[in-house]
This record gives sequence, structure tokens and C-alpha cells, in this order.
Amino acid sequence: MTRGYVPLTVSIGGLLAIASAVGTWPEAIPVTQGVALPFVALGVLTIALAGGVYLGFIPLRPASGVFILLGFGLMGLGAYGYYHYLLDEITAILWSFIAFLGGGIFVIGGVAGWLEIDSSRFSRKTIQATLMTAVGFGGLVAVFIWGFILATIWILISGDMLDDMELIAISTISLGLGMATAAGLFLLGANRSRSFIDLRRPTLRDVAWTIGGLIGLFMALIAIAIVLEQLQAPSPEHDIVETVRDGDPNVLLYILIPASILIIGPGEELLFRNIVQKSLYDYFSRPGAVVVASVIFALVHIPAYGMAEAGSAVLVVFILSLLLGGIYARTENLVVPALIHGLYNALLFLFLYIELTMDEVPGMLPGLII
Repeated sequence: MTRGYVPLTVSIGGLLAIASAVGTWPEAIPVTQGVALPFVALGVLTIALAGGVYLGFIPLRPASGVFILLGFGLMGLGAYGYYHYLLDEITAILWSFIAFLGGGIFVIGGVAGWLEIDSSRFSRKTIQATLMTAVGFGGLVAVFIWGFILATIWILISGDMLDDMELIAISTISLGLGMATAAGLFLLGANRSRSFIDLRRPTLRDVAWTIGGLIGLFMALIAIAIVLEQLQAPSPEHDIVETVRDGDPNVLLYILIPASILIIGPGEELLFRNIVQKSLYDYFSRPGAVVVASVIFALVHIPAYGMAEAGSAVLVVFILSLLLGGIYARTENLVVPALIHGLYNALLFLFLYIELTMDEVPGMLPGLII
């Protein structure tokens, strides 16, 4: 059964790879510019390889490893083409989305083939992954609802519209309330008790993981910044960073730095690690659950970066999320990734404050808030 549905799955991704290039040819990107042709070649190669697997000429497992590599390659081509051959915004967004969708299908099919997951198990995994995606985006919806409620209350009481500091404060509080609301509703709907939450006093081992994880995140951030610079691609920047650049930098000290540690880190890790990732353990291996939860986490961050930077933002946030998810899987203590996440954001906000208040200091790190 695996040999049947895996080739079919990746063939769909191959067709999307071809479509993402062909759709741009008539109006803007000639093959000679070197971007559309690799899309087509990658799609044709994948479909041919899938056909060989289906007919029994090519072993499934080695081919699945190739499918995974081709999937990440397709997503990388999508990001490269988006930044270097930008058409109008609508076309660029569509191109990037189709490329990432096709690449994601390659990876899903490749992982299923590598692990030799039968079709019935594949269906159960897909349903659970879809459910957890809904939970993750449900958290985002809850954040928006809380933001609307709190902003409305504030305006009615004060009689004035929100300034930047008030808007950021309400957004931050809404994030914490939204994540907690989504987590609470999940526990209620899934008939889970509070013991499902992995919250305990950190041990010395947990402290070591926290320090190592924080260093690991910044090493990954620096590596990402170097790669983006070499590709001459702009670094994605969180919309809250853009807001602060145009407003009062003191909001960083008085609101965002403490809120990162007390609200943002704990809130997001509660939902995406303790709820989403842990709920996937019964359907995926630990590494598989980390990957799926990281994909969901990255997709939920698209509104914070905007569609113009969606391609690179998703990839970068996904990489950073893998580190957080892996550490949570090893420690099984929510405090550890929550502290790492909160301290990471807080330090980035501190660097931004130094940049904005000391004119001679250049931007030290990209505004990749998670």
C-alpha cells in the first residue's frame, strides 16, 4: 500500500512544482533567467522517480530520502525566485505559496515512504495533523478576538484611539490570553486534565538545556543572517519590530522585554509545544511530532511577518521552532522552551533598543521575533 500512495502524493507535488514555474512564463520570467527551468526540471524528475517507485524499478526508501531533499530544494527555489525575480506582489505570493505547498507535499510523502507508513496510518496521521493545525490557528483567532475586546474596552473608557504603546501592550496581553484560551478549550474538548501540562520546577539538567538552547537559537539566527546576506535576500522582520522602529523605543524596555519572558514565550510554548506537539506523540514519532508542530508554528507566524516576506519567514521560524521542539521533547518540561523562547525574544528587543537609542550602533541582528 505504501508503494502506491507515496508516488501518487509526490507526483501531485511535482505537478505543483511545474505549475509554479509555467504560470509565470507568459508575462515575466523567461527560462533563460535560470529560475523557471529548475522548477520544471525538479517537477519532472520527481514524477519520473515516483513512476519508477510505483513500477518497482526503484526501491522505496532511497527514493523517499530523495523526495525529502527535493522538497526542501523546491521550497528554497521558491524563496530564491521570489526575492530575485519579484513580479507584481500577487504573482510573487502565489508563486511562493505553490512552491512551498509542492515542497511540503514532497516532504510529507518522503517521510511516509522512508518510515514505510501504510495508508491507514497515513490517514490517521493526516487527520491528527490537520486537527492540530486547526488548534494552532484557533489560538491565532483567539488572540485577534481578545485584542478586539480589550481595544474596544480601552477606547470606551479613555475616549481616545490607541497610541503605539497602548496598541503593543494590548496586543501582548491578547497573545497571552489567546494562547491560554485555545489551550484551555483543547483540554476541555479533549477531556484532558491539568496534569497534561508539563509544568514543574527546573532541575540543573533543565537549566543546562535552557542555556544551551538559548545559545543554539542565536547561533542558528546568525547562520541564517549570513545565508540571507549571501543570497542578497532581505531579512524578514516581525511587524512589531517595524512598529517600534517608527515609534517610541521605550516600549521595548517597559513592555516588550518583560512581556517576552512573562507572556509571549510561555503562551506560545504552552499551545504549540505542550498542546500541539505533545498531542501528536500518539500518531508520530517524537522527531516527526517536532517537525509537524514546527510547520504549524511557522505557518501561524505568517500574519506577523506579512505575505511579502512569508516565504523566508516560514522557513526561518520553522528552523528555530525545530530547536525549541527538540528541547521540549528531551526535557518534557514546558518551563525550559518557554524560558528559551522568552529570553531569545527579550534579547532581540534589547539589541533593537540599543540600535535605536545609540545612533552609532548598526543593527546587530535581524528582527526575527518568534
